[in-house]
Amino acid sequence: MDSPDAKTAPPLRLHFLVIGGGLAGVSAAIALTKKGHNATVLEAQKVFSELGSGIQMPPNSTKILGNWGLSDELFLHATSPHRIDFRSYRHGDLLSVAGLVPDMQARHHAPHLVLHRGDLLALLLQEARRLNVQLETDCAAVDIDFATCTVSTANGKSFTGDVLIGADGDKSFVRDTLLGKDTSPQPTGKLVYRLTIPSDAIAANSMVRDLIQPPKITCWMGPDSHVVCYNLESKGICNLVLTRSDNDSSSTRHSDIPGPRPASMDELRRFFSAWDDPLRHVLDLADSALYWPLLRGQDVDTWTHPCGSFILIGDAAHSMPPHLVQGAAQAIEDAACLGELFGRVQRRSQIPDALTIFQELRQTRCLEISRRADRAGRVWTFRDGPYQQERDRQLKDHQPFDGYPNPFSDAHLHKWLYDYDVAEAVRKAWDRYTRGEWVGTSGGHIQHDEHSASEQRGTKRSISET
Repeated sequence: MDSPDAKTAPPLRLHFLVIGGGLAGVSAAIALTKKGHNATVLEAQKVFSELGSGIQMPPNSTKILGNWGLSDELFLHATSPHRIDFRSYRHGDLLSVAGLVPDMQARHHAPHLVLHRGDLLALLLQEARRLNVQLETDCAAVDIDFATCTVSTANGKSFTGDVLIGADGDKSFVRDTLLGKDTSPQPTGKLVYRLTIPSDAIAANSMVRDLIQPPKITCWMGPDSHVVCYNLESKGICNLVLTRSDNDSSSTRHSDIPGPRPASMDELRRFFSAWDDPLRHVLDLADSALYWPLLRGQDVDTWTHPCGSFILIGDAAHSMPPHLVQGAAQAIEDAACLGELFGRVQRRSQIPDALTIFQELRQTRCLEISRRADRAGRVWTFRDGPYQQERDRQLKDHQPFDGYPNPFSDAHLHKWLYDYDVAEAVRKAWDRYTRGEWVGTSGGHIQHDEHSASEQRGTKRSISET
């Protein structure tokens, strides 16, 4: 069924088969259907769901969601923090402040928001359903035939499309199948703890009330550890994420942990017992926490298949450290990039070329973001000593510069990261391609005699289920 947003059919209407029903996969389906294509999303679980609690959405992602007409729905669920505070761990000294309201909106024409991951996925699913995306659950992929764009699932079904998109996360079955080897993410030596506290309990406690009134994000930097705290107003909870070194203590047998598991609150409080008073008071208000090992995805050089009708996106292609809060944002950029590219494809011979261009556009950017995020994580967790002291001096005494320890105040970074225009990047790339200047493509921009008129009108292989 055609997308209700597709006012005119694309030159070549295609069916996209998306493996993975998380933020990346559903976003890709939305972007492609908005360009007049059709999409089916295969989710392995019995219901669509997102692990986790809070998620930060920086301007480069909220701008795209706004372009998709989702701003009003987004603001129903999101909190708009006024600022990001960077504090020292021991006494809570305020080292740096990044203004978000109105600064971020004014500079980048889009807000920096926080919301619940489940709410974000829910509003994307609502939009996908409105666009008539076919959403299939309990469809874990067990076999992929790249040559025929066919996916067999554990429930005995089979799906075939024109283009396959692998969007099944950092522990990607599709990526393993593509590369023919285990590409599981590896432990980093850090543990992540997540806990939530009722906002009312925070607001009622004078020692910690300032953490949520007015809305803000607080980041404490400490030796081998850092903590991020912000309020999710629509949920009535304060979200706390603590990253610490793995010292193989009593509750941590980490490399084999399959997912979040209960943490010892006593152990967590002991670890942070010398930290800032408000943080310790927040931990005292918490009843429970979950923890898991922080993993680092392996770099993937190849996102495409030689058959020319497959692409990896999202964490399956470019898992990155969380410190620039760009994981979901880059998945949404991936989706927008696919939509822009396939809004221009006119012939089947251009499909492999469009995917080649996609990888070249996206891979370089994502690798640089990953590098910068990794650097931020290292800088924030310097041990006490000269490096930490110089970092703190820079934060307190210097105007932001390129590479500033608080990346949310780094205007040099922001111009490149937040003002990136996916549509303009694709337009320039496609212009180069149609001039025959994109090395590594196969010449699909040239219309040969063997391209039949029916193909140009959009005759396609239907997504079928057997």
